[in-house]
Amino acid sequence: MEESLSQKTLKNSLWQVFNIFWVTVLNFFVTPLLLHKIGIENYGVYILILTIISFLSLLDLGVGAAFANSFIEYIVGKEVEKRNRLLNSFVLIRTGIGLIGLVLLVGLSFLADSIFGIRGEFLRQTQYGFWIGGLYFVVLMASSPFMSTAISIQRFDILGKAAFIQNTILNFLLIAFAFLRPSLTWLLSSHLIAGLANFMICFLMVKKAMPEIRVKFEFSSQELFRKMKFGLFNFVSGLANNFLMQVDRFFISQMLGNSFLAFYTISNSLAQKVYSVSGSSAATLYPVATDLFYQKERQKFGQSFRRALRIAITFSVLSGVVLMIFGERLMRFWVGQEIADKGAPLLYFFVPTYILFSIYEVLSGFYFGLGKSKTLAVFSCFMALVNIVFLVFLIPLYGLLGAALAFLLALLPVIFLIFIFEKKELDFTDSLRFYAGIFLKLLLVSAILVVMAKYFLLVLAVGLWQCLLLILFGFAIAISLFWLLGFVEEEDSELIKSFLKKIK
Repeated sequence: MEESLSQKTLKNSLWQVFNIFWVTVLNFFVTPLLLHKIGIENYGVYILILTIISFLSLLDLGVGAAFANSFIEYIVGKEVEKRNRLLNSFVLIRTGIGLIGLVLLVGLSFLADSIFGIRGEFLRQTQYGFWIGGLYFVVLMASSPFMSTAISIQRFDILGKAAFIQNTILNFLLIAFAFLRPSLTWLLSSHLIAGLANFMICFLMVKKAMPEIRVKFEFSSQELFRKMKFGLFNFVSGLANNFLMQVDRFFISQMLGNSFLAFYTISNSLAQKVYSVSGSSAATLYPVATDLFYQKERQKFGQSFRRALRIAITFSVLSGVVLMIFGERLMRFWVGQEIADKGAPLLYFFVPTYILFSIYEVLSGFYFGLGKSKTLAVFSCFMALVNIVFLVFLIPLYGLLGAALAFLLALLPVIFLIFIFEKKELDFTDSLRFYAGIFLKLLLVSAILVVMAKYFLLVLAVGLWQCLLLILFGFAIAISLFWLLGFVEEEDSELIKSFLKKIK
């Protein structure tokens, strides 16, 4: 079972990594174009609307988590009828949440001048943007049951294909509208059109993967809410995580202005790629962990946790070091000197923050696999509150640097959560030695890479394409050094070799 499970998990993770790479490539071209066509302040409002939509996705009060947990249980137990009733109930409640979000966004559109300080001719455009954003939110909610189903059956290839098509359509539409209709209304229309494509693809591919699914008008509160205690704690945890990752945008918008929000967001999104690879790959761990839990495979559960965290730490640290080395020059050639001057120093705070977030995502997947969402809820709320407190005090003192520092300080407790989890849930007693060994290896590789960059590589970073190639080359060097120095575990090495042979 271990080899099959490992292969499946790696395959799912690679789908996630592929999509992150593709989105990064597309965004790399789209971001400076949008900044140029609609302006820095308008771009900040565009990001603000998307952030509000992200928050509204938490309106289900944890029903999504309860659905996923029950659905996996029914898969293991081969209970087809219960599975269908559960899915149909989830489709209805999610669509209803989408309609509620539409009403809220339409209501917010009429308060855009008083809440967000938007004035003049851009006000009407912003209101239309909120309305279209509301329709996009309905489509997003209607798609989510089928996306959750794909996750539950560990078919991340479905999500990967759907996300690839959605992101391709979205970014090409953004480019087209930036030239033809450079307005907030049309930019958000791009999200709506791409969201509709994602809905159709997810629905059709899930039906193909599970022919026994029967989608119809059916609601069973007994099936949907049977694990609501678990779901509610998951909701609290998700809400706190959203606050943790995005509440700083609201503080910056109100305290510093939408132009500063654009500077902050661009640097943040660049550093977020450090987290995206391991964080999105960690999303594949929840169904794996839940499956092992229900099959009472405690030893394999512990082994899977150690392997997942080891890989997440390795990739996030090495990619983070490469980004800090070349980040300032990349931003200078990518989005201009003004944004680079304000945004590049933030990378030194964002990179370690997202390394910690990568670790936290892995921990979350396994905590949820155990059905212990309460612990995560308490911990996430604590970090979110710490972040808000620091934002209030540090932004007036240090501006954007203060916001980035607050984010980092809020994530530091994740280090202690690793030891709590391993001691309490896995009975491991060698945690300090195990993780100290990993970080010492990474420190050595990072030091070699910094020296090489200082004396050989940075002098070659004289343009945009040179920076991009050097970032890829630097990451390849880092991984190669880690491998050549014998730091890659034998089980990971054999697994990757085996998978590469299958691809060939």
